[in-house]
Order: sequence, then structure tokens, then C-alpha cells
Amino acid sequence: MEHNKLNRSELICNRLIECDENGELMYREQLKIIHFYLKKFNFTSKSNLAKQRGVSASAISQSIKRGREMVLELNGVTLIAN
Repeated sequence: MEHNKLNRSELICNRLIECDENGELMYREQLKIIHFYLKKFNFTSKSNLAKQRGVSASAISQSIKRGREMVLELNGVTLIAN
């Protein structure tokens, strides 16, 4: 059952990318999708996450280097799923 879910998830992801590449996905809808996932994963900056956790930004950077954080890099800005 889990294998079928993974295949379906991959198919959906690939289809979404294909639609975008073919110009079928308009800018407004692209932004809706981005907004949905940014909210879902509660992305925040390193400094905000450090404040929330009561640790230094350096500690967060170390946690990122160790692969303990889910990170998204956008135009030189590091966002971390909280």
C-alpha cells in the first residue's frame, strides 16, 4: 500500500512540473502552491528559529550542517521548516 502511495505522489509531482513547463500552470496558481507549502511547513529564518528555541544562530547553523533541519534556499535566503 505504501508503495502505491509513493508512486502516486511521484506521479502528481511530475505532472505538476510538466504542467508548469508546458505553460499550463499560471503565475497566480504557482504562487498559491508556494504559499500553501510555506504555510504548511511553517518556514522561518535562522534568527527567528534561534529566538523561538532560545539558542544562538550559530547553534541553528550547526543543526543545519548536521542535517537536522529541513531547509529551503531561496535567492540566498535560508528558510527552515519549523
